[in-house]
Amino acid sequence: MFTKLRQANLVLNPEKCHFTRFKVELLGHIVSCDGLQVNPDKVKKLVEMRLPRNTSEVRSFLGLASYYRRFVKDFAKIAHPIIKMTGKDVHIVWDKPAQISFNTLKEALTTAPVLAYPNPKKPFILTTDASSLALSAILFQEDDFKIELVIAYTSQTLNQAQASYSATHLEALPIIWAVNKFRHYLYGREFKLRTDHSALVSILKSIKPLTGMLARWAAFLQEYKFQPEHWKGKDNPADPLSRLVDAVEEPVQDHILIRKYLETDELPSNPAVRKRIQWKSVDYSLQDGSLWCKKNKQQCKVLETSGEHQQALTQLHDERGHPGINNTTAALNRRFW
Repeated sequence: MFTKLRQANLVLNPEKCHFTRFKVELLGHIVSCDGLQVNPDKVKKLVEMRLPRNTSEVRSFLGLASYYRRFVKDFAKIAHPIIKMTGKDVHIVWDKPAQISFNTLKEALTTAPVLAYPNPKKPFILTTDASSLALSAILFQEDDFKIELVIAYTSQTLNQAQASYSATHLEALPIIWAVNKFRHYLYGREFKLRTDHSALVSILKSIKPLTGMLARWAAFLQEYKFQPEHWKGKDNPADPLSRLVDAVEEPVQDHILIRKYLETDELPSNPAVRKRIQWKSVDYSLQDGSLWCKKNKQQCKVLETSGEHQQALTQLHDERGHPGINNTTAALNRRFW
């Protein structure tokens, strides 16, 4: 390593260097011999974030969550109900799909996998899929035991024009998009390209001339060396996850589960939720029957019911009169959770 640095004429600052470490924090990530993973301290801030109340807060949440989107399978699909709120002249309506999206993203980030480091000496496997809402792709590599390791997840929502594509064009779109996205990994190397659209595999292998959009996409792919493969939808790991339909149950608010855990040591059966509640409960305590949370090194009372919310507003009104919405909100955030 030092030889390479010397050849590049680079100088290191010893005070900013760490040697013989098994893992280090770097740009919001944990880099270790096992792979790349999210920084739990950064994710904790996102998990503890309250519900967004305006477009600016929605964008702040999505911005922080998107920084780790490579760790979340079908990020764009999951976040779609919230992404819609960032449009111009769109009113914030926090409905059931938005709440499910909000909680699902938090759970996905608290249980984010450790991503493997790419090995330039081994072939890549690119798996793609599309739905009526988003594109998704996963980049794999096999280890020495033929186990497929995830290098990165990626996804993107469809625009209005793309959502109207035919089935074949819609399934071809994530291939072009994902190949371009992972160009720095795939260019100049042979790789497997998996899709669950069998007709598309035949088209990619065909020597017959194509027309229109497919012809332009085929020309784009000519500079890559790949072997198309068909995977059944049920076996395709890039197949979109939940469609966030109304059949999904409304998630239980975390403070209810935390109170139950503190009182009875009982945890939810869902492994992801169980891990999240154990993680968050460290900052909570019960005092005289009330639930309190440590926020910015101060103890804040958790408002668990609508009655407690109204009581807190009445208390602030009696103390401060009419200081305005922003000042009242700031006072509530300082004293309550």
